[in-house]
Amino acid sequence: MFSGQDGDEGPAEIRPTEIKAALRFWWRALAWGRGVRTAQALKEQEDALFGAAADEGRNGAGGRGQGAFLLRVRSDRVRGIDPGTSLPMLFTQKAGPRQPTAEAVAGAQYAGYGLIATGKNPTTMRPGIHVGNTFDVILLPRPTLTTARRAELLQAVRLFGLLGGIGGRVRRGFGSVTLRKLIVDGRPTDGPADIDDYIAAVQELMPTANTSGEPDWTAFFGTSSGMGTLCGITPDVCASPLSVIDAFGRHLKGYRKALGAGVPQKIALGLPQHHNGSSELSTLEAGNKQGRRASPVMLHVHRLSDGYVGVVTVFPGRFLPDDARIAVFPSGGSPQIQSHGRLRASDAIDILGGPALPASARGPIIIEDQDMIFAGQVTDA
Repeated sequence: MFSGQDGDEGPAEIRPTEIKAALRFWWRALAWGRGVRTAQALKEQEDALFGAAADEGRNGAGGRGQGAFLLRVRSDRVRGIDPGTSLPMLFTQKAGPRQPTAEAVAGAQYAGYGLIATGKNPTTMRPGIHVGNTFDVILLPRPTLTTARRAELLQAVRLFGLLGGIGGRVRRGFGSVTLRKLIVDGRPTDGPADIDDYIAAVQELMPTANTSGEPDWTAFFGTSSGMGTLCGITPDVCASPLSVIDAFGRHLKGYRKALGAGVPQKIALGLPQHHNGSSELSTLEAGNKQGRRASPVMLHVHRLSDGYVGVVTVFPGRFLPDDARIAVFPSGGSPQIQSHGRLRASDAIDILGGPALPASARGPIIIEDQDMIFAGQVTDA
């Protein structure tokens, strides 16, 4: 986990602001399934629960800033990772002859771009936190926390502990967290210990009714034809979380290379992107400023009783604003402007290597039918 103060200086730490931001994300991801249909309604409900800047207010009119709960983080002494630490050593957590070679960790190096130095000697570039650290998130309700909002908050907490994480490159698996225990009103519930329990825990939070349209934000949704959000678990259990990330990184790297400058599949790996020959793919925003967009393809590494598994989620839907364009900059040529505002579910299936495709057309992460946690399909309302 590469989390902490701004910049690359450190020290690495687990901050309440990061936890709250992650809870916001997963709360929004579940909002479509609760019946929220507009960005305005989403913002009003989010502000009421999590709070907003004092000059915004519930409807942009000012006068309110506090959320409906307080959040505190309690952790034991954090075992940190110093900048310059060898990436191969992090696979085994100790120095010695059994460390994997740099080539053997190339997938994790690719997935950790920006956190891990490139080249033949991959080392960490920022302070981090070792695998195995634990922390408690304590939520204290304010009088404004209604019963319904309390239930929504607990759902977000559970999903954060099942699919989420914090820190740099979190969408590539770094900084993944595992829910070990949830205590509500003094009653503890253990997190899932095996794959079956894990799948059941995630499925319990997924939408169950079909709705028309697609969300304009990153959210779980399903349709009767199965063209909604996809979430699947890799069948292999690994001894190290970095082994999961390494396999994911290798698959993505090969997929990206095979696509070349392909659109829209390639934009789902995030923007901007660099291609062979120094071409670049990036968003074109107002004033011709190049923008960034996080990938809607997300990896989570989850710890179970017998090891670590990878969980891949792909969020179809609106990828860029309607007035945004994607510019492909060929080497030595003029930019080619293309419009791809939405990542369609068919593209998402291709990325995930979904069960709807023949084996010859599968994408980078092979998820079989039995390993799909949520296949983007629900019954008609």
